[in-house]
Amino acid sequence: MKGVAVIGASKSSGILKRMLYAHGHTFDLKSCLDSNYADFYFQTNILKHYEGKKVTRDAFEFIARSDKPSIVNESPIFRDLQGNSKLTKWHRLAWNSYFYNTGTYPKDCPSDRWEMMQKDFDLQINPWNDNGDYVLLCLQKIGDSSLNHLYKKYNTDAAWQAYILWLKDTLDEIRRNTDRKIVIRPHPNNMRPQVRYCSELASKYTNVVMSSNFEYNGSVTMAPSGGLKKDILDSKCVIVFSSLTAVESIFNGKPTYTLDPSSVASPIARSNLHHIETAWQPVDRQQWLNDMSYAQWTGEEIQRGDPWHTLHSLFEQAKTQKHTQIMQ
Repeated sequence: MKGVAVIGASKSSGILKRMLYAHGHTFDLKSCLDSNYADFYFQTNILKHYEGKKVTRDAFEFIARSDKPSIVNESPIFRDLQGNSKLTKWHRLAWNSYFYNTGTYPKDCPSDRWEMMQKDFDLQINPWNDNGDYVLLCLQKIGDSSLNHLYKKYNTDAAWQAYILWLKDTLDEIRRNTDRKIVIRPHPNNMRPQVRYCSELASKYTNVVMSSNFEYNGSVTMAPSGGLKKDILDSKCVIVFSSLTAVESIFNGKPTYTLDPSSVASPIARSNLHHIETAWQPVDRQQWLNDMSYAQWTGEEIQRGDPWHTLHSLFEQAKTQKHTQIMQ
């Protein structure tokens, strides 16, 4: 098989090249793409809805039009998987997209990788409970590719405008289904504008407040003791569009709502806010943990070729999925 890395993949292309070579395949780094050369492509991230760099947009649009699948490299699903070098850094690898509903992820995996991660990183899975006092609404980084579906839904020319419309609609929908306090937690990478705007917005609603579990002085964000985890643990439930905060919420046993099927937490989370005040039915998280563990690998594992067995086993499914997407 022949793989081609595209714009945006250069930081990780070296370890992927060694993975493919370890299994007798070839790999090139090309800025000029050739659909007749490659069996598949390799990219980091996906095309952002508001991508401004022409070279990046052209490369990703070429892949989107091609009937060849692509391996997509993204940040890990479990945020506690930390590494401080190229070999210890963790990567998420999936076919065609890192979105759960449009990518090809491993399924029915054994528990060995999850057990390894749980031991090495002391990952704790808390029992389910919905005993908190408020609904926690966690925001995301405006302009990020994880919000592509949101931008498309609202069909505006500005990422901020689309996100504001979504936030208003979501607050209205939450309020239609519960009188509980709503706590909004801004994203650290958009802290200044989100604090300013959300504070104004919260004042227009009854019992809607900003999280007090962070400090902000206009330009510096500091996480006090507890941070995001305290906000999650004290809540009745956690709501996101597609943020990985949903994964942390599930780890901590909180009823979790993901409002877009692209979220990797969607197999466990609910999507209908009508259920906020109904009893949470415990969901078995084990198989989901197993499957997500097989979508995350260190640089050292990738360099050795360890993920290729899993990725190659999904290749035909990824080709079929990509062909279906092209035909739609």
